[in-house]
Amino acid sequence: IKERLAVGAHRLPDVKERLTLVGFWGRVIGFLMSLLLGIVIVLLAPRRMKAITESIRTRPWASFGWGVIILIFTPIAALIACITIIGLPLGLITLVLYGITLCLTQLFAGLFIGQLITGSSREVVSKGALVGALALGLAILSLLRLIPYLDFVIGLATVLFGLGAILVSGRKLRTEA
Repeated sequence: IKERLAVGAHRLPDVKERLTLVGFWGRVIGFLMSLLLGIVIVLLAPRRMKAITESIRTRPWASFGWGVIILIFTPIAALIACITIIGLPLGLITLVLYGITLCLTQLFAGLFIGQLITGSSREVVSKGALVGALALGLAILSLLRLIPYLDFVIGLATVLFGLGAILVSGRKLRTEA
């Protein structure tokens, strides 16, 4: 009877285990590398880090909208520049910086989440408090990204809000200067 039922039944595809031993250590090493990079940036540019996370908090839709525009049009503009011989170096440099910026956006989103949880987003905080909030936020992002279909959504939101917040905070810092 089991064979008869199994013939017409829908079988779910085999799903590879998401967190193998190599995947686990890869995630741990990736988290530690992001945390180390974040600590260096917090020590070198705490005002800029706070300004970017403040932009996500105070102007989320502007950050999101500018993030969408930057995500779509920067690689297109860089590739168009690469078509010409004169623009090739500029296009290649732009693509490299674009890739680095995409990686940095998780730091800003992680710090934002950590500051939301610790409640330290509005008052003046020390570099140690920023590092603690960054570690907490990056840990939460890493855990959320373990959820299979949520991984892409979390990654995309991180990139969109981070890219836009860089632009929005840069405009705000220039007007204050």
